[in-house]
Amino acid sequence: NLAMGIIVENSANVSIRDCHFRGEGIAPASGPPETAVMIMQSRNVVVENNAVYNTGLGFFVRGGRSSGNRIANNTLTAAPGVFAAIGICYNPTATDTQGPKGDLIVGNLITGYPNSIQMNSTSAANVIKDNILVFSGESLTTPTTNMDMNNVKVKQ
Repeated sequence: NLAMGIIVENSANVSIRDCHFRGEGIAPASGPPETAVMIMQSRNVVVENNAVYNTGLGFFVRGGRSSGNRIANNTLTAAPGVFAAIGICYNPTATDTQGPKGDLIVGNLITGYPNSIQMNSTSAANVIKDNILVFSGESLTTPTTNMDMNNVKVKQ
């Protein structure tokens, strides 16, 4: 059971490349959903060329000290009928009310997640660019302080 794949916390200059994450696609009985990569209060983290399959959350970025991260050229897929909530999620932490800032999310394929990319209201100055988002709920939920550029959005 993949509860958490990789956790990067209070770190800088970390690369996660060419990994494969496979979840069971089941809803959690308690605690957080299966997550491939969690980045918390970290900067300059590169998440690139990874494959994620059937996790509740693909990539989860948290906290106002998270900045300058790059999530690029990943494939996140959830099969029909599995528990999958959000491909890429940006939120505060339990002790920090601010969301991540100044990240680049580029060139990703996110399909099968009801919500492709979701950011809370305090996540700002992030650039979401050139992604392919295939969704059933929301393609991109983000405050206007972020840039939504050239993303292909296909509602199923």
